[in-house]
Amino acid sequence: MLINIPYCIGIVMLSIAPSVSVLFVANILLGTTVGFTEAPINSYFGEICQPELRSILTGSAGIFYQTGMCVLYVLGSLLHWKTTAAVLAVVPVIAFILLTQVPESPIWLIAQGRMQDAEAALCWLRGWVEPSAVQHEFQQLIAYHESVTKKQRKDLKDDDKQQSVDLKTRVVNMVRLLLQRETRRPLVLIVLFFQFCGMGGMYSIRPFLIEVLREFQVPLDANWSTVVVAAAGFLGSVFLVCVVKSLGKRLLGLGTTAVCAASCLLLGLYAFLFIVPGEEPKPVVTWLPLALFILLSFASTAQCQVPWLLVAEVFPFRTRGYAGGLAAAFMYIVAFVAAKTYLMTEHVFKLHGTYWFFGAVNILCFVYLYFQLPETEGKSLQEIEALFAGKKSILLQQQNPKTHK
Repeated sequence: MLINIPYCIGIVMLSIAPSVSVLFVANILLGTTVGFTEAPINSYFGEICQPELRSILTGSAGIFYQTGMCVLYVLGSLLHWKTTAAVLAVVPVIAFILLTQVPESPIWLIAQGRMQDAEAALCWLRGWVEPSAVQHEFQQLIAYHESVTKKQRKDLKDDDKQQSVDLKTRVVNMVRLLLQRETRRPLVLIVLFFQFCGMGGMYSIRPFLIEVLREFQVPLDANWSTVVVAAAGFLGSVFLVCVVKSLGKRLLGLGTTAVCAASCLLLGLYAFLFIVPGEEPKPVVTWLPLALFILLSFASTAQCQVPWLLVAEVFPFRTRGYAGGLAAAFMYIVAFVAAKTYLMTEHVFKLHGTYWFFGAVNILCFVYLYFQLPETEGKSLQEIEALFAGKKSILLQQQNPKTHK
């Protein structure tokens, strides 16, 4: 909730920026603020949702993100960029007001010893029901917290001094927890998934989308083409929310990655065959690159939301905030590097080679996910933690579920 305050300040600075220096400060403030929001949002969704609704509600955040992107592109096509920023300054104000009505997650309140508040929060989250309607789930949360606390004390090997250790010892203990199998394995999975998503296309293309569409000589004004591509991303988010419960995250991750690979390879082939400097492409094929970018935006949006869905559920409670924050920070570093290296990549590999490179990255992503991405859809947080804590291959554990019980 408090993050909305510096976010609003950053947008206002952007709208009235009198110099480039102020623009830099505003963008640093906005970027830092956005980075702070990712881990809490996904951790909160993971802690408050029932297993059967967790992915749908977490994915819904992506729908609103893509809605914001569409609104931003539309406003940017109609208004001056400073006016656009001024209009958007109302968003964090509305968010701040709405968040004052939302309770803390029950598991966090239990960890703070606030049992009555935790029970009230659970009743609110389940639809303002009576305490008797959530007693079974509430007792399960208490039991889960007790098991986590017991394991944490065992890991620290210092029950009596656990609350009085110095900062250095706390950092060492947290690093040790992050390196344990049940945290390390999902963290590596998500970090590499983010790496592939970041280097596989849209994160690199999006900052230069107008120029890229002009390079591909699409038969539509480049500014409005970005709106169409953003709308495709919105539909990709809606698609993910609609089918994640029935298809599962594993099949979604593999399927969308395959579509991204095919789209990038075909864009590279189009650039190789039809784009000749100084010549206009044949009218019969000019719509093809726009269609492929729409398909790429649709699939890439769904693909890149899958690791965010995983962030909300794969980490144990005691390391969820730290591991989720590390994963989110890594994603933003990858996105920054991807955006900053796009022009260099195109200079080295040319236009067609750049998109073949993106296609190759997505092929590698598909192979990695096939062997390493388990199906977590519909599983409780305890079941997911046990899955990653197992000593055998995750894929083998899912094929032979009795081996890790």
